[in-house]
Amino acid sequence: MNNIMETPKLFIATTALNRPDLHKEIIPDWLIFLKELNLEIIWIINIDCIDKLHFTYEETVENLKNILNGINVIFLPKKIPGFLNSCQRLSQYIYDYGMINIKNNKLHKVAWIEDDWRCRSERFKVKCSNLVKVMGDRSLLNFRFLRQKYNWALNPSIMSYNLFLDLHYSCWNDCKKKNIKGDPEHLLGLYCRKHHNIDTMKSVLILNSRFKAIQPEFNDLNFVKAPYGCIMLLEKQKKPDVILKTLKNFTDTKEFAKTDICIISIAPHMIQDKGREYMELYNIKKNKHDGVKYENK
Repeated sequence: MNNIMETPKLFIATTALNRPDLHKEIIPDWLIFLKELNLEIIWIINIDCIDKLHFTYEETVENLKNILNGINVIFLPKKIPGFLNSCQRLSQYIYDYGMINIKNNKLHKVAWIEDDWRCRSERFKVKCSNLVKVMGDRSLLNFRFLRQKYNWALNPSIMSYNLFLDLHYSCWNDCKKKNIKGDPEHLLGLYCRKHHNIDTMKSVLILNSRFKAIQPEFNDLNFVKAPYGCIMLLEKQKKPDVILKTLKNFTDTKEFAKTDICIISIAPHMIQDKGREYMELYNIKKNKHDGVKYENK
């Protein structure tokens, strides 16, 4: 296979539970949003079954097949529930696929979309393809505003294939080899801090200022004060009351994020957590400390 013939792909990694009624609300909007990228989609889904949820693994699979009709969907085999293990299996599948089928890593991207985050793209008013244009070879685009240097947050995001291998896969594979347990997001943070200087990591906030005027206290946020941080303003209907380190357009932003690791976030964020209220209906509490995420009892 040569680089010319290699089709750019979007790997979508999804941790899910046996809650097909929620998937009917969540997944279709993500599908519409991500298909706009016009990349070949490979959607990999890990389904953990919680006893208090009354749907079966098979019912959950069948429902997702109907929603994602026409998409190449890979369902990982059923297993004992565990959030860390789910992340490890998803990242391992993407790594293994790449080792066999990918020659040019720079062509491809990975989306991390858990099954309980709703896509609210109407809040930001920008096409996904325009947002992804700013990404470099080692960029991560988080669909939420990251106020702190919390670059490893497992919010819905799209990242370069190389960065996914360097951070997510490498971290969780290392944990597997060393039998390290815990919350995969916390472990990812520890790994990121150990192997990268987050204080010098580039960051960009794409801010749609048509919704809210920027006040002077905005400059006090850690994100803005970062020496390697910049802001790109969209739809500037309301003039900022402060001087900001700004990038003029998508081209400038892409040049800024070209080679080094760069974390890009957006405001207002375009995601909404629907899992919390759903699980409260079943009196199911989170338990992320041992890598499970939810109690199975």
